[in-house]
Amino acid sequence: MTYETVTVGSYQYSVAFDAPVPVRAHPWAIASGHVVDELTGAAPTVPVTIQVQEPGLSVVIGADGTFALVALPWQRFSMFDTGALSLHLTAIASNYLSYIWEAHLLDLRRHVAAPAIAAGATQVTMDSTAGLFIGQTLWFGPAGANEETTRIAALGPGAQQVTLGAPTQFAHALGDVVVADEYATTVLGDVPLRRAPTVLRGRTYRRDDATQTVTPLAGATIKLTDFWRSLPALRAMQPGAMTDPNPALRQFALACAPGIYLANGTGTSLQALPLSPVAGSEKNLAATCAAGATTLSLSDRVGVSAGRVLWVDTAQGDAAEALSVQSIPAVGSAVEPVSATLSISTHSAHGVNADVQVLQPMAATANATLRDATAPGDRCVLLDGLTGLTTTGWAELGIGVPEYQRVSLLDAVSDADGYFRFSPLHRLAVLQLQAKSGVLPLVSLTVQPDYTQSENWIDIVFA
Repeated sequence: MTYETVTVGSYQYSVAFDAPVPVRAHPWAIASGHVVDELTGAAPTVPVTIQVQEPGLSVVIGADGTFALVALPWQRFSMFDTGALSLHLTAIASNYLSYIWEAHLLDLRRHVAAPAIAAGATQVTMDSTAGLFIGQTLWFGPAGANEETTRIAALGPGAQQVTLGAPTQFAHALGDVVVADEYATTVLGDVPLRRAPTVLRGRTYRRDDATQTVTPLAGATIKLTDFWRSLPALRAMQPGAMTDPNPALRQFALACAPGIYLANGTGTSLQALPLSPVAGSEKNLAATCAAGATTLSLSDRVGVSAGRVLWVDTAQGDAAEALSVQSIPAVGSAVEPVSATLSISTHSAHGVNADVQVLQPMAATANATLRDATAPGDRCVLLDGLTGLTTTGWAELGIGVPEYQRVSLLDAVSDADGYFRFSPLHRLAVLQLQAKSGVLPLVSLTVQPDYTQSENWIDIVFA
């Protein structure tokens, strides 16, 4: 213990001061970020919650969508680990899809470089000495009996070397972790929240100027001709995504159901391909299936094999799912109940006796690639083109673990009473629509969907 003499007035005291608390033992904002609405570029106007999968962290929510993750770094992370330092986060807000992502933290760990450190060494070579300073504490690993700390007496004498104030007590091998008494907050940047999908629906009419009356109009086609991804892009008078002067930047929207299962990066392939029913393979679920399940209990295994697709709850609209079979045991009779393992977990729950149709993937009929990454729950994908994609059909998305979606163009046709409905959409801030009915003049309109509403109503009147 080291004593210092301190003079207070006319008195002198011999004092042993407590050692300073290491920087890493202080509470720190381990990471910080900013939640924004991807359509407006601004913070959501509703409260945002940030959930962290890992324990030992506190979340502080600030103004304008800012947040910080606070912890004692040394206690939360074992700095002597050789793996990546990462956190698994979820952002939740009303009228938005939950956004799940993995945040990789700044890695401030250094490593012993040649030569290895012998016990009693006072000079240490590391893979980096950037940012180190005289008097700073270094921790030498690995954790356990050979863990030790010492201070830097001098930088050098050689490149990437430091001179220690006291000799090391233990030997340390090449690659062993060295941690300086420092910390820096990882800036996560903007976290873009996607609006929950909405449905555009409405009615088409023909106006009679002579009688000042309108009559519902059947068979009118309403097509998406362009869109803007954000309000700032529209206000800046930037070209629409479908008509960008640079073909490499153009984006085309395709609706999908039941919604994206897995995150897929830009450039991922989407293939339009038929899924052909396997004759005589109709069956039912033998037990209830929960959302997130990776197995299905089937009434039999007739027609089921690895690589085939189980279309579950076929009459339930967007709740129906097409799930690829990873494996199925070939034991017992083919007409006995069996459990099939899926390649991907289910979106929704399905009740006992729900109908199941076995489908066989056929050859692809068209191919496109993602212009923007997808996230779980997306109901629109943004592609480099729509060539070969029909009004409705099946598509396979992803590499390695494919997922199957029922896809449709963002077009609509009015029924006998003039009513029309688009597939659920989102990620589009402003839409440009064009309506056509026979020889009547075209009607063009610009729509800014209100994503706080599950439906947006549009009346289209032809002259």
